[in-house]
Amino acid sequence: MVLSSSSARRTEVYRFPVAALILVPLAALILEASVPLYFHAFSMVNLPLLVVIYFALARRSILAGILAGAVMGVAQDSLSQGPIGLFAISNTVIGYLTSLVSSRMEAEAPLIRFLIVFIFYYLHFFCRFAVGVVLAGESMDVSLLQTVIASLVNALGGVVLFFVLDRFRKAA
Repeated sequence: MVLSSSSARRTEVYRFPVAALILVPLAALILEASVPLYFHAFSMVNLPLLVVIYFALARRSILAGILAGAVMGVAQDSLSQGPIGLFAISNTVIGYLTSLVSSRMEAEAPLIRFLIVFIFYYLHFFCRFAVGVVLAGESMDVSLLQTVIASLVNALGGVVLFFVLDRFRKAA
């Protein structure tokens, strides 16, 4: 007699073309560094973080999430004026936690994606604050209203960006 669980479900793991794995993070970094020079309001959008969250959600691999976070974080650190390692540590933590969450639950619905980005933006902000202020001695202005607005903008932008990036993925 074979027992099976009706709650057992297969979660999709996705692969991406090598060009997408290179060009999407590169485009996010270029836009992150250049667009706020012309449109200051765009500075609250964290495209590299959104790319880390997306690839960690889609791959559902803890190693892939950590690697995506670390690589994007180091690249983001190299373009920022802050201490080296600030974004690397924060993005690595987010990559790990996102892949951990995606291995436990389905994250295809826009509302779920919105909530994931919203929550992980706050966690990323807290990691940057903790590492920057406590460990690196950097001063940081904290505005609750600006953080709420930025998290909402990033969550909404994440849903739109993830919809676009879904076009590049292929089932593994």
